[in-house]
Amino acid sequence: PKFGQDSPRGQQSSHTTVGKERTAGAQAMGVSETVDPSAAEDAIANLDAWIVELASHSPSAPVVDMVEKLEVLAALTASRQIRDADFSAAFPALLVCLLTRAWSADFESQPLRLTYLLFTGMLHLPELDVDAVVGAIGHEFLTALFERITSERPAGRLPRGFGEQATVDGGGGSGGGMGAEGAAGAGVGVALTATDEFSWLRTILHWLYRSAPLLRPPLRARIGLSLVRAASVAVPPPGTPLLLEVLMPIMAGFSQPPREAHAALLLEVLLPLHRPAGKVEGHGPCLGAYHQQLVQCEVSQLRAQPELLEHTLRELVRMWPVEREGNSGKEVLLLHELETLIAAAPPTPALARVCARVLAPVVLLSLQSDNSRVAERALMLFHCSPFVELLLATPRASYPPLVHA
Repeated sequence: PKFGQDSPRGQQSSHTTVGKERTAGAQAMGVSETVDPSAAEDAIANLDAWIVELASHSPSAPVVDMVEKLEVLAALTASRQIRDADFSAAFPALLVCLLTRAWSADFESQPLRLTYLLFTGMLHLPELDVDAVVGAIGHEFLTALFERITSERPAGRLPRGFGEQATVDGGGGSGGGMGAEGAAGAGVGVALTATDEFSWLRTILHWLYRSAPLLRPPLRARIGLSLVRAASVAVPPPGTPLLLEVLMPIMAGFSQPPREAHAALLLEVLLPLHRPAGKVEGHGPCLGAYHQQLVQCEVSQLRAQPELLEHTLRELVRMWPVEREGNSGKEVLLLHELETLIAAAPPTPALARVCARVLAPVVLLSLQSDNSRVAERALMLFHCSPFVELLLATPRASYPPLVHA
């Protein structure tokens, strides 16, 4: 600011930088930088009134110009012009109320998308009172958030096929999601897609866990309960990968030494997620929708508690699909998982002898499988040095049947 006052050239440079930041923010969100000046001025001057009006929308009493107002607010947030507003003490609560209303009133695709753009964009502004936002989030908001994540087929979301789950954020699961600057191509006038919504939901859940320490215990409880319910159905809800992605950094931050609750998370929450045996047409076993995130969570816990490897392998073997199920895709996934877990947490010689006896039946069965993919994946296990060393712990018991197979 001092340089800008002393030099007109410096002042011009400062204004140019701010302009470039606003333009870049709008382009990153895929929204138009051009906003009607009178509408923008009205929105900035009467921000609370606009949010209150939008939050009053319902199918029986719709707000006539709802989409237009949301477009203005989303564009102002993306371009950072919204920072010119005088945020009242009530604004954080109104913002939370708007998103809760969007879920409960089941906003249509485009208004819901614009609400996400506004809410997640506001979370990244330094002017927003984070403590006030956290204080406004209560049971109603959390319930609506998790219902949205775990619902079967909400409008505009993924079908039961999980088709887009693997590329929600284009890579990197732990801290990702769509923020104000990371939603390239998320245009204001475009209908909401499942990929967008899962990204925004994950961003909100990550932000909430990071910003609200007091809410972490209930958030962990809700995540665990949602995953337990997912393991009890033939095809888990599409939000299962999202919950596991949020759980990964949580588990990475577990305190040492591990507590009993940490082992219970692995044994009672994560391992049962292998149980669903449903298939998704065109996408193979439903386990494939969240298998990568699930294995990463298991690896994190086994590195902290390698003594749980035997119990983990026993549970995997117990849930191995039988040949008559015709679920060769799940067999391939489980073989890959065996290799990953053994490589990540190599057992001690004493534990290796026990693990070898546990794994021998399924490895023999896979080597003799009529399905070429299963047999080939079983043979690939012998490229894994920790797996071979595990078999060497019991050579007399392991080698003869393996050679015969």
